Amino acid sequence: MNRSITKTLKTACLLLAVFVSCPAMADNDTEVKLGYCKENSVTFELVQDKGTGGSALYFPESTMQMYTGNYVTSVRLDVQTATAEDAVRIFITHDLDEEPLYEQRCTISKGGWTTVTLDTPFPIDGSALYIGYEVTGQYYLRYSNRLLAGEEYIKTDDKGWRKYTNIYSASFYALVDGDNMPAGNVRVDHVYMPGYAVTGEPLKFSGEFTNLAPNDVDNLTLTYYVDGKAAKEETVDVNRTSYLATGSFEASGLTLEAGRHDVSIELTGVNGKEDSDPTDNTTRTKNVLVIDEFTPRNMLFEVFSTEKCVNCPQAHTVIANTYKDFKDVIELGHHSAYYDDKFTIQASLDYEWFYTNQSMLFAPAGMFDRTCFDDNLPMFYDVKSPVTGLGSSELLVIRQEALSVPAFTTVNIEKSLDKEARKLTLDVSGKALLPIDNPEKVRLYVFLKEDSIYTETQNGASGGFYQRHVARLSMTPTWGDPIDVENGFEATYSADIPEECNIDNMYAVAFVAYYDPEDHLNCNVLNTSELRLVEKPATGIGITEIDKAEAGMKFDGEHVIVPGGYDRLCIYDMSGCCRLNMADGGTFTAIGHLPKGVYIVKAEKDGAASTLKIKL
Repeated sequence: MNRSITKTLKTACLLLAVFVSCPAMADNDTEVKLGYCKENSVTFELVQDKGTGGSALYFPESTMQMYTGNYVTSVRLDVQTATAEDAVRIFITHDLDEEPLYEQRCTISKGGWTTVTLDTPFPIDGSALYIGYEVTGQYYLRYSNRLLAGEEYIKTDDKGWRKYTNIYSASFYALVDGDNMPAGNVRVDHVYMPGYAVTGEPLKFSGEFTNLAPNDVDNLTLTYYVDGKAAKEETVDVNRTSYLATGSFEASGLTLEAGRHDVSIELTGVNGKEDSDPTDNTTRTKNVLVIDEFTPRNMLFEVFSTEKCVNCPQAHTVIANTYKDFKDVIELGHHSAYYDDKFTIQASLDYEWFYTNQSMLFAPAGMFDRTCFDDNLPMFYDVKSPVTGLGSSELLVIRQEALSVPAFTTVNIEKSLDKEARKLTLDVSGKALLPIDNPEKVRLYVFLKEDSIYTETQNGASGGFYQRHVARLSMTPTWGDPIDVENGFEATYSADIPEECNIDNMYAVAFVAYYDPEDHLNCNVLNTSELRLVEKPATGIGITEIDKAEAGMKFDGEHVIVPGGYDRLCIYDMSGCCRLNMADGGTFTAIGHLPKGVYIVKAEKDGAASTLKIKL
């Protein structure tokens, strides 16, 4: 008789510290799941010569203690095909190399997920257990996406069990039944923890948790730990969170005195009661600097892009549209990482070093203050590198994170420009605003950049394209000049502006940053400033048909392109009605949402105006 007859599943499932998604159950609401996988199989592990292979899950004592007095009643597994008679062995043991505490052989009549009911329910005494299966005659073992971290083992040949280290989880789990289930159990997931605060003002934390118990969660009790000691407790209400659902919380019940403090949070209570398994309830520890006054800063935004990069034009459009209203973002473009081109300078090539830990060089890509924000933003920094992607969500969220850091220094730029002779002198000065760790590693960097460089050789662009904020000249060495940041610094730089550069669209960019040649993650920018070389650049005037436009205002079919941006942009239909009125815009303005027709575009900048006739 086939002993793999499916047991009727019951309505409300409880996860035993680790879980998989739960099908409906019928007659008893206490059966729970014990496993690490999502239920849909997505990959496999080959078994040598269709021999005996298997998967085993390890559950530590901290997990099993919660379920003392209950029983393992069945298991579910996903197999490739029907098996030979008694080709499947289910087992429960304290040690994979010893005789099992329980084992049962069975036959599976068809491939896919199958429930195997234990002939004798296995009593749980709270000790650590391995629960697993072996199967003979299958080409491979099925594996699913991992839902939770957990220790697993695999057997695929005659060498025996070995620890499974892949990112997946065995398509296998156990079911537990009984009358001694815990009432509350949550797991802390990602928590946003501020790194800086002002004396006397509450720190603002936010985070996510998963409800691992059948009872809905309505509130959480948080305990703050400061410098290793419990400092304060706070209870916060949350939106009702059901079993296996992810909930979120916000907390602001902690204030700190000035100085540096190590802060962590533990979720110590669920609905007013202790959590049944506290082993997964504590956040990482965050070092928080508390200061008397927060001085805002500018963010250095470095973009890697080249004319050979077919995806870069679209990325520049996203950047322009996303950052058009932010004056605290200072952009510097490096033509490197995806080959090089006529705009590439040596410093930009040297900065490919920041891609360390990335699998390859790529563009478009960006750095925000040369910092890897992986602790609060792991979704954007999956490897230890300050280089990341440039989607609109990244641009907004990472900017907000970067600007939550105060200005550690001032950076001032003064210029002396002989435009006709194309000679420039810059005086750069500044001082520390806050205590700086390892001040001997702080450097000053000064660049000249040019915005809105018209070119017809950009891959991925239809017709002409305007390159953004291109690094034209590094006035300091690639890795900056050492400065005395604690006592204040002054430096003077002179340069002849290259003939191919349009001075009207040029800026000086200066920033103060760490430099550690042994660690690309320790080169964080402390503050940045920029200064336009010519305050009122020349602007063409007159109506220009779009097919005759050269390097002035242009239209690419979806965007009005105004080199250097504008103070005011108005778009009129042919009846004289203003259809769009925008202020303080960047180089690219999307207008594809307007109805089809002919329009006059008027852009104003520094008192001068340009007009362009376009057709949508």
